[in-house]
Amino acid sequence: MENQEVQARLFVVGGFLGAGKTTALTALADHFIRRRKRVAMITNDQTDGLVDSEIVRTHGIQYREISGACFCARFRDFLYAADALLQEIQPDVILAEPVGSAADLIATVIKPLRTYTQDRYKVMPLTVLADPLRIGEMLPDDQQTVAASPWPDEIRYLYDHQLREADCILMTKSDLASEREKENARRILVRRFHALRPALPILPFSAVTGAGLPEWLSHLEAIGQTGSLPLASFDRDRHAKAESALGWLNLEAQVIPENGGHDIDAAALIHGFLQRLNDIMSGAPVGHLKIFAEAAGNAIKASIVDWRLGYAMDAFESDALKPDAITRPAGSARILVNLRAIRDPNELAQQTIHALRDAASLQNSMIQITKEKALRPGKLKPTYRIGGDQ
Repeated sequence: MENQEVQARLFVVGGFLGAGKTTALTALADHFIRRRKRVAMITNDQTDGLVDSEIVRTHGIQYREISGACFCARFRDFLYAADALLQEIQPDVILAEPVGSAADLIATVIKPLRTYTQDRYKVMPLTVLADPLRIGEMLPDDQQTVAASPWPDEIRYLYDHQLREADCILMTKSDLASEREKENARRILVRRFHALRPALPILPFSAVTGAGLPEWLSHLEAIGQTGSLPLASFDRDRHAKAESALGWLNLEAQVIPENGGHDIDAAALIHGFLQRLNDIMSGAPVGHLKIFAEAAGNAIKASIVDWRLGYAMDAFESDALKPDAITRPAGSARILVNLRAIRDPNELAQQTIHALRDAASLQNSMIQITKEKALRPGKLKPTYRIGGDQ
């Protein structure tokens, strides 16, 4: 593709687990699609079986999934996926969502892209999302709030670093947070980051209402290619400890009626599963919990970032169901669970399966686990790092 003009704008949108990246990016995709732009997405996780990919699929968006490590450690795979999309559908826009524990993205993703792909991509400034309801826990003001935070120091370090390197910080879920909560979150961010970068945009955004989306895009265009330099110091050992503090679980299962003759109620199944899992986990801190279920021609997604706040549930059109849906037993359901929590991953898997079985039994159904991956991510090994410490 040498000597070709830039063909696509490429947006990398980061942020901690549960910040609302997938919801924000699908809202951004819808924005461009309404303007007759071709859009593609690239999702990312430590392993496959992503709820995020299923959500993108139900929106009818062409996508690629990079699993096994973050974009930075799978940079060649990331670039291959982007180039494949560029060849296959010629998108005007590619939206990339790195895994929620990714950090050091300026040095390991943004700058390598700008260095090696100027012929075909206009790489937009790095946006990092932050849930205003979580900012106070992650960036506490004093020792009292540090002691009250449910998150270990290493995870708070990761969270701080993600935001510190942002070209633009987007405070998500502005339709859910109160004015007081939003103002408090903004005050914390301004005090923490504006001394070093007074011009750093900190913008409210709601993927549900679309509020703040035009301002977000305007700021990215204004920043252009002159975004922040990579931080000179990134503690890879602390980052590894942060990732290993979380148990990661991706699980896929079939829910099959024991005697046939009835369909699974996916909403009731999810509700029962979440209630039971909360009881079993006793409110342990959750990075994110995402569930995707297909049953009786319907697709439903639910998510939790804090047990105290309950869950959000969304239904999707049924015309994008997996092609293999017709091969499943009549009345059965397919369910995906992605869970990141402060817990041993094997224990997390056992507790999740237990809760699923309990919920299925209430519908006279049984659980058949088809995929299960429980892990603690290893130390970050980026393919490239341009600028700062190597």
